[in-house]
This record gives sequence, structure tokens and C-alpha cells, in this order.
Amino acid sequence: MKKESFIYLSVIVAVSLMSYIDAIIQLEYFSRSIFKIILFAGTIILYSFIFKETIINDIKFNISAFKKILPFSIGVYILIISAYFIFRNIFDFSHVKDSLLSSVGIGKDNFIAISLYVSLCNSFLEEIFFRGYCFLHLKTLTGRKIAYIFSSLLFALYHCSMMIGWFNIFLYLLLIISLFIAGFIFNYLNEKFDSLFASWFFHMFANFAINTVGIILLFN
Repeated sequence: MKKESFIYLSVIVAVSLMSYIDAIIQLEYFSRSIFKIILFAGTIILYSFIFKETIINDIKFNISAFKKILPFSIGVYILIISAYFIFRNIFDFSHVKDSLLSSVGIGKDNFIAISLYVSLCNSFLEEIFFRGYCFLHLKTLTGRKIAYIFSSLLFALYHCSMMIGWFNIFLYLLLIISLFIAGFIFNYLNEKFDSLFASWFFHMFANFAINTVGIILLFN
């Protein structure tokens, strides 16, 4: 099997299994996180074992990217929070709160701890998987266009699977499109700032904003 074919197949399998766990089995958040680490990190390790090469050579950790990306990161935080306050009287967000409490197992007692994990650790895991493995390494094998589309599409589909039933169909479709565009933006930031830290920092602040909305929903 060619390297690029293995990446396509392995990413689809990992995302499908994780989506099944999120949408169908609906384990509590700690168990989900363990499975996610095993699937995402295990996929990359398996690739390295089979093909005797590491994806690290295609990932750069340029710390200076932190300072460059900070204004954009603060901007996306403000944008997401503003969007919530603009649309909260137009769309019904009550299903989000109900899903967090019932299916995901997130409540007032553990929300802060989970939100910190999501913003700091989970975002880094996703950046390594979707940007490091599924974009930066894949594009060395197939080219930028295919890597951009594939990584962004799988990133969007994965996140939407865990949000089934949270929104009405219109808002759900808008979410899929937004996540697909976000995947493109994260890939672009990797290239522009020549560092995986750029997309991770941006991703982190986006999660901070989403978690802020979560706090508003849960504690009101």
C-alpha cells in the first residue's frame, strides 16, 4: 500500500470509529478522551512503524509563531463570543446544554477542568493528527490541494458527528461549512507562520471562546 493511501484509509477509519463512539456509544468525556488519544496517536505511530519514517520531519515548532498569531487568536475569540450574543435570540441553543448534561456527561462540577483539557491538550492532539499527519505530511506525498481538502473535510465531519442533535438542520449545515473553512484556515496558518504552533494557538483560542459560551449556557 502506498503511503498516501494508508493516510487516507487510516484517517477515515480513525475518524469513523471516534465518530461512532461520540454519536452512538456516547461514553462519558474521560473515556472518550482515552479512546481518542489511542486512535489518533496510535494511527500516527502505526504509520511510522509500517513505513519506517516519522511525520516530525514535516512539522516545525517555531515558538516565535506564538507572538505573531496572538492578535489573530484574540480576534477569533471575540468573533465567536460576539456571534453567540448576536444569534442567541435567533437560534435555540437549549439542546446544547441538554446534550452536555445528558450524553456527554459534562456539568457544572467538571466543566472547568474539561474545558481546560479541551483547549490545551485536546486541541494539540487534533493539530498533530489533522494538521501534522493529515495535512503537512500528506501534502509531501500528494500536493497541497488534495491535502487541504482532505484534512479540512475530515476535520469538519469529525467535529460535526459529536454535535448531532444539538442544532436545527440549518445551523448544523452552517456549522459543517464553518468547520471546513476553519480547517483551511488552520492549514494556511501552518504554512504562513511555518509552525504547527500557529494553528494550535489559534485553535486553542477558538476552544476558549466555545467553552466560554458553554459556561454561559450551563451556569444560566
